Amino acid sequence: MVVKEATRTIPRTSVLVQQLDLPADLSWFNDLGTEERDEFFRGLMIVLTSPQSEWQTAVESHLQHWQIAVGVAARQDRPVLDVIRVYQPKPRKTPFELFVETVHELRVFEEEYGMTSAEFYEKFQAGEIEEGPWDYFEWRSLYGGFLFMKETITLRRLYDTVSHEV
Repeated sequence: MVVKEATRTIPRTSVLVQQLDLPADLSWFNDLGTEERDEFFRGLMIVLTSPQSEWQTAVESHLQHWQIAVGVAARQDRPVLDVIRVYQPKPRKTPFELFVETVHELRVFEEEYGMTSAEFYEKFQAGEIEEGPWDYFEWRSLYGGFLFMKETITLRRLYDTVSHEV
């Protein structure tokens, strides 16, 4: 017996369709569709390219990432893959390119919602803004990344200034 998809036939014994006997904290996996499971295992294969000494931490992080994504997708009534793709690693860019891209993406949210990212983040963190639309989750993550990059750039400039004076 097989499960037929539009692009391929998958045996019922495949981990992509089989219901697995899992611990309660991993039971969310059985609710994933074949496309979602395929994406899960692709990510797992990437994780396993990390140094072997980091596998346990990397695999735990991958599982936690997916578990959170499944929860967010359920609360937001969005497909799990939409949630996962927000956090997938992007092609490597220079720090400057990444910073400029992040600022551009923040500007789009600011124009759409009529407030600065700093105002939004402060209100969201204070609980004055509910989870609301999916955009809020993405906006919050982008702004958190922006703050990290801004702090890193500031510290790097400070270091460069101090090291040249010494």
